[in-house]
Amino acid sequence: MLTKKLQNQLEEMVKDIRADYAEIRAEHVVQTRIVLKGNDVDLISEPVSSGFFVRVLLNGSWGIATCTDHENLKDKIIEAVEFARLQGKGSVEIATPSTHQGLIVHPRKKDFVRVTLKEKVELFKHYNDSMLAIDGIQTTQTVYVDSLLQKYLVNSKGARIYQERPTFLSSLCPDW
Repeated sequence: MLTKKLQNQLEEMVKDIRADYAEIRAEHVVQTRIVLKGNDVDLISEPVSSGFFVRVLLNGSWGIATCTDHENLKDKIIEAVEFARLQGKGSVEIATPSTHQGLIVHPRKKDFVRVTLKEKVELFKHYNDSMLAIDGIQTTQTVYVDSLLQKYLVNSKGARIYQERPTFLSSLCPDW
């Protein structure tokens, strides 16, 4: 999760980068996938992924590095600065970078992140069983996918932007 503590750490890290401009972007995605085929559970998974992107501008040259673990982020910052330094004098000029500070959270009728996996599976099994009980229905495929994407951008000019974006996909749609 992109906790406030992690956001504060990223803000401190970007302040310490010795470059003309620097930014760190962080993403964290939590997803639930449920697939039922007929009476069988075909898939239940809850993958989680995170990533960090560092970009620095030094003497007109970009340096970029990425990682999936914030424990490696300090090394990746050093790497990005070194990549820019190795290129020598460049010609890149950026427009005035963002100094915005903001919070973008898309409203949800019900926070599906707080619904347990067991509850989600039971609900979709119920829907699936209801379809199978209809005369003439021989088989079904019920798919449920939800995800919560968190993004955070911090740059050396003062921008601090947090975004939380939920997505939901289902062949059946509960009132969430």
